[in-house]
Formats: sequence, C-alpha cells, structure tokens
Amino acid sequence: MNLKFLRLLAFALLLLSVRSLNAQCEYTLQMEDSFGDGWNGGILTITSGTDTNTYNILSEFQGGDGTDSTVVFTLQPGLLLTLSWTSGFYDGEVSFTLLDAEGNVVYSSDELAAGVLFQGTSCSDCPLAGNFVVENVYDTRARLRWTPPATGPAIGWWVIYGPQGFVPGPGVGDTVYVTTPKVTLTGLQKKTFYDAYVINDCGAGEVSAPLGPLKFETYWTNDVGISKVVTPISGCDLGVETLTILMSNYGSAPQSLVPFTFTVNGQEVGVPQPDDGFYTGVLGKDSSEMIEFETTYDFSAPGEYVIQVFTQMGGDEDFSNDTVTYYLVGRQLVPYTQDFENWSGGWTVDTASQNATWEFGTPNKTLLTGAASGVNAWATSLTGLYNDNEKSYLNSPCFDFSDLNEDPVIEFSLFFETEMNWDGLALELSVDGGENWEKVGAVGEGVNWYNFFNTTTLMLGDVWAGTSPGWINARHGLFGTAGESDVRLRFSFASDGSGN
Repeated sequence: MNLKFLRLLAFALLLLSVRSLNAQCEYTLQMEDSFGDGWNGGILTITSGTDTNTYNILSEFQGGDGTDSTVVFTLQPGLLLTLSWTSGFYDGEVSFTLLDAEGNVVYSSDELAAGVLFQGTSCSDCPLAGNFVVENVYDTRARLRWTPPATGPAIGWWVIYGPQGFVPGPGVGDTVYVTTPKVTLTGLQKKTFYDAYVINDCGAGEVSAPLGPLKFETYWTNDVGISKVVTPISGCDLGVETLTILMSNYGSAPQSLVPFTFTVNGQEVGVPQPDDGFYTGVLGKDSSEMIEFETTYDFSAPGEYVIQVFTQMGGDEDFSNDTVTYYLVGRQLVPYTQDFENWSGGWTVDTASQNATWEFGTPNKTLLTGAASGVNAWATSLTGLYNDNEKSYLNSPCFDFSDLNEDPVIEFSLFFETEMNWDGLALELSVDGGENWEKVGAVGEGVNWYNFFNTTTLMLGDVWAGTSPGWINARHGLFGTAGESDVRLRFSFASDGSGN
C-alpha cells in the first residue's frame, strides 16, 4: 500500500477516535482502605499528558475518614494515561478502582507493587503497546520491535518515524502500518538520528496514544577505524616494542583488505604494506579485531612518545574515527614539565590503593571548579567528595637522575580541602623502583610544603590538610636522588571513616 495513503489513513483513524469523544471526559476514582486507618503513606499518582495529580485516603487523625473516598476529575481525550503507585506501610489494606465516563472499569487494583500500574489512552479503552525497542540498525534501515498490550484488542499498529525531535501529527513523519509487533523501516538517511512512535490499533476507530519516542541513529555504510592501542604500556624498561591495536568496524557493511599504519612523534615508521599493516580478514558490523604490527619500534630512549595509528581504507565515509593518538612514557630526565593538557602524563593510580577516588580530567566541584592551568588535572574525584577510609596513591612515571650531580627540585600546583585533624595528603619518594617509600620533607620546609602534623587515629604525620587559599605552588628538594636511575614519586592520600 502507498506510504502516503497509509499516513493519511493513520491520522484519519486517530482523528475519528478523538472526534467520537467529548472535548473532555470525566473519570471517577473510588478509593478504599479495609482497616479504616487511611493509606499509611501509600500514594496513587495519575498522569494524563503533562498533568500529574496524587491521591490517597487520610486517617481520622489527618482529617479524613480513613475508610473510603471518591474523586471525580476531568481529562482531555487522547492523551497518555499513567497510574503509578508509591508504597505505604500497609499496601494490603489498600484498594481502588478507576472508571471512565461511561462507567467502564479502566483499572482495578489487585496486589499493589511500587511503580507503574497501568498505561493507556484517556477516554479510550485502547491500551498501549509495551517494550518498544530497537532490534538492529543499519545504514538505511532499522528493525524495531514491541510487545502487544496484555489486555484489550490489537488488530495492528502504526509506526510513525521522522527526524529526531519531530512531533507526530497530520502530515508529520512517515507512517507504516503492520499487523505483527515488529517493523523494518527502510529508505533511511545514513548517520542520522531518528525518533519513532508506535500506536496500537484496537479497531472500530479506537487507537492508543503514541508510545515513544524511541531514539536511534543509523550507521555509515563503510566506516572502519582504530579504537584502541593495547601495547606497549608506559614503563621504565621500554625497548624494542610491538604495537598491538584494536581495529573496529563502525559501519554496517563487512570490511576486508584494510590498510593501516602508525607514526611516532609525527614521523612515518615505514610499515611495508601489504606485507604488514594490511588487514585481510573480514570485519563484521559492530565487531573489532586485535592486530599486531610486525614492524617494531625502539622506545628505549628516555622521554615521552606520541604514537598515532590510523586506517587508510578507500571509500571510508567518516575520517573522525580513523586515527587514535596514544601517549607512551618511558624513563624521564630533567628538566621535566607536565601540564596534563594532552593526557594523564603517565601518572597512574596504584593498584594497591583502597577506596581510591583519583581521577584525571576537568575538575568541577563546589570549590574546585577548574585546573591550575588549562583545563585538566588529577583530583580525588573530579565532581564529588573523596571516600571515607581512603588510602590511595597517585604514582609518577619513573625518573632517571643518574646524570645529575645535584639533587633536583620538584614544584607543582596544589589545591586541597580536607578534614583538618583527620585526613591528609603527602608526597613520597622511592629510589629503588617502588620497593620502599619515604616521605618528602616536613612542615616548615620548602615553599608551601605541609601545613599540619597529624597525630590522630591515622597518625599521618606531616601532611597538607584543611583548606588551601585556592591553587598554590608547592616546592621542595628531592634530597638523596642525584645519581639514582630509578626514582619514583607518589602522592599518598588517606582519610578516616567519616567526614570528607
């Protein structure tokens, strides 16, 4: 059948249903409590369209009679009608019945459970379908499915769809009529957001309110990219390493014969395609493949490496996901600077941490609303509080000070707000690769170095605690580290069992 005709038919039937009703219709809610002491906190919420009202029975102490109550109210026809229950203390004593304008029972309570009890269409006994879901999406088509209503007739369904945000109405959206609770929409635009609604056809001009919107986005047809670099991993002993990557198919069509390569610090590595860097398997829709380059790279020189891995598939419709930028850090030399704008800097949360809240990104807390410079920082939670009973460590990359004759100095920007007497932060140092740690400095040393000596339950000693006057610059010598080849630093944070 012609789609234009179906669209007109759908709305002709919908308008027929509405016109057969009065402009408004009265509903009657009969409420009872078998014990006579009211609903004890139980609340019935009735929503029609955008209007919401709550109902219950008050006890005699609350100004009611505790036993029964009847309410008559008016609804606009053709709107989504929802009944929801909020449990009280004695739901087994509660019962209620909702009647339409003609005295027909719309809903009668049985065993009440918290949540949605009923959904249908006001002034109509045509119920909604349920469980409206996307079964699968491709480039120009999508499969949708739903569950027929548990009660009431259902001879078919109209599915109305259109660009995201559209509102169904006469001449708005495309319409398909089906007699089974599923549909395949065709002729869709690639990489486009859509909304879809389903309307239950109960026959005799009765239709339900639209159920939706169900949102989905179509795919490109041809779209392959690199989703992740798996190896190598930052460390102190990097050498000649193999790159392992994850290639993903973001499009709807299976792909094969995909060229891919990588650069280090902006320089071509020289991957000899097609002997290397050429995927010959079949990568299906929504699938990924772990792939190793045969071409290796020597990362043994100290410093930070920027690796870019990218696909080079002809006909790719989306270049934005072709490339992944991956940062790798080996041994660090002085001078060392890290502003955390490009990445986490190779600083990591120690796996030995307990209840750790350290996160990398843009802080947005009550007091801490940004980084010291740029937008990124490390923080104990970017948006909330640190945890009770937290014992966490933020570890640095490894530093090689073997060429130094004098101890280096560390300086960093710091913002803190902790319980003054109970929680605190300190900087620790290891010269043996993290086997043993010692605290750096004490109260009164350096610049803006520790401001409190903690002697309470956790016995933290010298720490930063209380509230800093915004971001401050802290500075201290790393004594005893000159000439050492495997130096590690870590920020150690601890909190007690309450207050944060």
